[in-house]
Amino acid sequence: MALGAQREEVLGLMLGDGLRTALYGLPLGLAASVGAVRLIQSTLYGTRPLDPAWTASRIDPMQALRSE
Repeated sequence: MALGAQREEVLGLMLGDGLRTALYGLPLGLAASVGAVRLIQSTLYGTRPLDPAWTASRIDPMQALRSE
């Protein structure tokens, strides 16, 4: 702004830089998660990738702490 840029231009540049990073990271993260799911499927026979997560989300926390 000290060099003559308008407030809207500075805001657009700042938002554009942040959104560009997010838009590049989103497909890369999705691709990595697909790879991780396939790795889990190949490693664990007879289970789906979300089976441990569903089981863990349904356990009573106090019961889980007592069993450890």
